[in-house]
Amino acid sequence: MSAVVRESDLPTYLGYPERTCANVKRRPDFPKPRDLTGTGKRRIWLRSELDSWLSALPPAERLPEPPQLRAARLARAQPEPT
Repeated sequence: MSAVVRESDLPTYLGYPERTCANVKRRPDFPKPRDLTGTGKRRIWLRSELDSWLSALPPAERLPEPPQLRAARLARAQPEPT
């Protein structure tokens, strides 16, 4: 798994639609992207910074869990049939 998240992969990584990610990126506390070219066209985020930001959000500010992530989490929590 890569240590960086490309801008095009950000919605998938966060588990939200592009429009929601666009709003999240405007938050003042959201990690600042790294600019690979100096032109602002190839931006990446450090995965560790995104993970820290997500885990530091207070419960009242957390984004609702996307349905596909909730389903995957619940599926993992189901006991294996014996």
